[in-house]
This record gives sequence, C-alpha cells and structure tokens, in this order.
Amino acid sequence: MVANLKIILLCSLILVASCVSVSNFHTAQCLGKGKKELGAGLDFGVAEGNVPAITDTTVFVPVIAADFWGRYGILKNLDVEAKYSFPTNLAFGIKYGILNKKVAPIAVGLGYIGGGKWETKLIISGTTAEKTTVRVSDIFVPIYTSLHFVEWFTPYLTPRYTLRMASGRKEKDGAVTKVNTTSHLLGGTFGISFNLGPARLMGEYSYFFGLGDSEASQKQLGFGFGVKF
Repeated sequence: MVANLKIILLCSLILVASCVSVSNFHTAQCLGKGKKELGAGLDFGVAEGNVPAITDTTVFVPVIAADFWGRYGILKNLDVEAKYSFPTNLAFGIKYGILNKKVAPIAVGLGYIGGGKWETKLIISGTTAEKTTVRVSDIFVPIYTSLHFVEWFTPYLTPRYTLRMASGRKEKDGAVTKVNTTSHLLGGTFGISFNLGPARLMGEYSYFFGLGDSEASQKQLGFGFGVKF
C-alpha cells in the first residue's frame, strides 16, 4: 500500500513539475534603459521521469501552459523579467547583454531565472480524507545568443542548465508519505522571431534531458507574441 501511495505521489510530482514552463521567448538583445515589453505565449509538449529510489515506473505527462511576461530595461545592457505561467507558476529573471550587435550582427547575453509552484489537493470520500501537497522550484542558468542580419527576422538559440527541486507530501488515514527529488537537466531552446515594428511573433522548440541518474526530460513547443514600448 505504501509503495502504491509513493507511485501516486510521484505522478503528482512529475505532473506539477511538467507545468513549470521551460519556454524562453528571448533573443539576446536587451531592451535598452527605460524600455518595456509585455507578452503572452502558449506551450505544448510532454514531460517524463521517475525516481529510481522509489519505483522504476516512468511517467509521461502532457504539458499545456500559458505564459504572461513583463520585462524592463533597468540599464542599457541589463533587463529584469517577471513571468507567470498558468495556473500557479511564477518566475523572476535577469539578463545581462555582453554583445549587443556592436562588433557584428550577433548578440550574446547571460541570465538567471528562478521560479516555482505549489499545489494542494484535498479529496474527501465518505469518511476518508486524502490531502496531497506538491512543491516545485526551478533555477535556470541560460546563455542567450541571437543573430541580427536583418531587422525583421531574428533566429535565437539559448543553451540552459536547469536545477529542479520537487517535494511532495500525502496524508491519508493518518499515514504520511513524503517524496523529495532533485533533477539536473541540460538542454536549450531554438526559436525564431518575426519583428514587426514594436511587436514580434515567436515560435520555438525546447528540449531538456536529465544528467547523472536522473531520467527526467521535457520537450516543448511554444508560440508567443510581445510588444515593446
């Protein structure tokens, strides 16, 4: 019975983790001091993984998320960002531009993004109550790169390391089951941006795979729209 509870809790962990969006919607070019951008996007994909210490079962979960973000240039080469991914994920990030098309039509930037989500479910059936709480935290370390040969079209590539920490707790019939996992993922995002004056349309593909003993992975397609002002 305990093993079954752990497998159920594991599924909840991976389900919540998969909803932590890995979308990018970034070129390496910074906005500029005092400039702003608002945008929104949709993500579709699949996440999979397991916890070898608990079970050999690999769980596959579809990913569907909606992103809403705001960015602000606090310096010429420094942007800050807040992003909300529906339903309960919130992230904050920073990007520093190393090259901003000065030497060549290439932009390169370094960044840091931290975010997470939590979810609590309470199910009551007859005289039995079951409560499951899951928390997920992600830390992303991206390297932004993009090409700017023409004004209307910008391809971008963002390699990224991800540290994902998840914890879960299930309470049922007085018994408590806890699961804690840490995953290290490496991968990145390739995308294209169509620049239409202050607006831009973006399409991108992201893929991340687990490092070491982790068998977690995530594949995702994203489509976004942003407006600068």
